[in-house]
Amino acid sequence: MPNESNIESPIQLVAFGRSGTSLISNVFERHPDFRFVGETANLIFGSWDAVEFSAGGIPQLFDGSYWVSEDERAGRVIRQTFLTCFPDDKKYWFHKPIGVPTAVMSKFDRSRWDEAGEWYWKVMRTSFPHAKYFTLLRHPCDVVLSAQSYWGHDEGGLWWALGFIAYLLTHPASPVRYAIHFDELTESKQDVLQRLFAYLQVPFDAESLGAFDTIHAPAQGRDDLSRHTATRRNEWSRLNPAFVQPFYLEQIDRLFDQFGYALEWPDHFVKVHPVQDSPPEDEVQDGDSEDPYQVIDQLNKTIERLHIEYREKLRVQERKFHTDSADLKQWVGKLEEGKAWLEQQWQSWKATAEVQQSRIAELEKQQVAKTTPQRNHRLLRLARKLAGLKPK
Repeated sequence: MPNESNIESPIQLVAFGRSGTSLISNVFERHPDFRFVGETANLIFGSWDAVEFSAGGIPQLFDGSYWVSEDERAGRVIRQTFLTCFPDDKKYWFHKPIGVPTAVMSKFDRSRWDEAGEWYWKVMRTSFPHAKYFTLLRHPCDVVLSAQSYWGHDEGGLWWALGFIAYLLTHPASPVRYAIHFDELTESKQDVLQRLFAYLQVPFDAESLGAFDTIHAPAQGRDDLSRHTATRRNEWSRLNPAFVQPFYLEQIDRLFDQFGYALEWPDHFVKVHPVQDSPPEDEVQDGDSEDPYQVIDQLNKTIERLHIEYREKLRVQERKFHTDSADLKQWVGKLEEGKAWLEQQWQSWKATAEVQQSRIAELEKQQVAKTTPQRNHRLLRLARKLAGLKPK
């Protein structure tokens, strides 16, 4: 799967479980050019959360003389984790970070959707900066019924998770621009897959169609399901709309609308409450007694948030210190270079002056050697003349 040439550019399926993701995974697993890794949401976000939490207690990372940001450092850790755990030399790799990661639920309460969305997509984009994304849509009533049967989760929690995934996929920071519908996939598998692979700019291979020869991760009693009875429409009446916040339905509707699909809700799901403009807050009504475990949980989350904020302030100060220190070292280095240059120039000028002085002294000696005999001859003639002798 991942190798140094493709670690930053996986094909990523971001969706809710029980919507056909196992089928799609097998499509890519059968493709000869792909390595399928698995469900990786908790591996990605758990690793990032661990690096983020440890940031205040481990030394800063420098790449040469450049400081590596904490986000980039976490992204490098995640990529190296994938390279170490899933080495492979195939041209492409595919994984499905589906569902709501545990780290998201532990860091953000159910009313802080926007903060959670910003963090979620920051992690994804930084870890795999050249990834290609798509999502898989299945009627939410079918998804909830299938999830109840397969996992045994409560209906209210499943509707919250569906609403949150829909919110993530339509978040302004979301890079997801392509969706396939489960019903269309089962009815026109080859056409749908060829369009998907064309969007991903990957050659389609007929081997992938073998994924439709079996039922993947069937819920109880669905082992012999045919492709024409994939819907649970006859069971929709079992669902209780009281478990669904209008805000969740709004997010799901918006997700399907964004990709050109209209949702048909069962009659008993008619919305009787106005659509909320912001995520619902878990408020205690007047007269209700607070659950002490919820209070402790909220306090723990508040303490963790304050700890993260304080740690971030320390990191900002530390980054500024390192930046200023690096600038100072660079300035001192330039001064040292200037000092060395001046010393070199001084030695050169000194040597040149010594050569010049030596030449002048030599010339003076030569001049004296030439002029002394002439001067002596003139003095001798003058003495003979004064003595009344004839000059020679």
